[in-house]
Amino acid sequence: METPEYKVTDWAADAQPLVFASKDLGLTIYHTPGHTPDELAVWDQHERVLYVGDTLYEWAPILFSLSGNLEDYAATLHKLRGLVDGWNKDSTEDDRVVMACGHCTHNTPAAELLYEVESFFAKIRRGLVSPVDKGMSPGRKIPLVGFDREDGWFSFVGPKDLFDRFQGGIDLDV
Repeated sequence: METPEYKVTDWAADAQPLVFASKDLGLTIYHTPGHTPDELAVWDQHERVLYVGDTLYEWAPILFSLSGNLEDYAATLHKLRGLVDGWNKDSTEDDRVVMACGHCTHNTPAAELLYEVESFFAKIRRGLVSPVDKGMSPGRKIPLVGFDREDGWFSFVGPKDLFDRFQGGIDLDV
């Protein structure tokens, strides 16, 4: 499939409201790098849904490529958890923020998923989760490792070198 050519004329700023024809749509764009360098999340304040694309999701491995940055990813998880905690601060149980993510995740309680993913990722950083050999990537033949949560709720797979550089770093508060 041929990819169309385009030129970006207006880059979204972090925490930028989405406006169309001078009307605020109630959507806010957040920079969420790590999984990819240019990943974005969209907060729908009216529906109380945080859309995070492939930043994280449930029941399938979260895949990292060579362009992934695990330090940025850890910071993104921390940032999203802080945002969600703030949005949930004055909400009722029925009005808590939910997430819609890539693949198979929708209407998942955002605070719980973000806390669990961030905590598991911090354990990987500290070397408390053993890597699993995932073979070689197709084509470029890059060694891959995975980190599987025991209950299968989520897991990570990516280049071994990417995770080796990440382990032993400094944790953000979890």
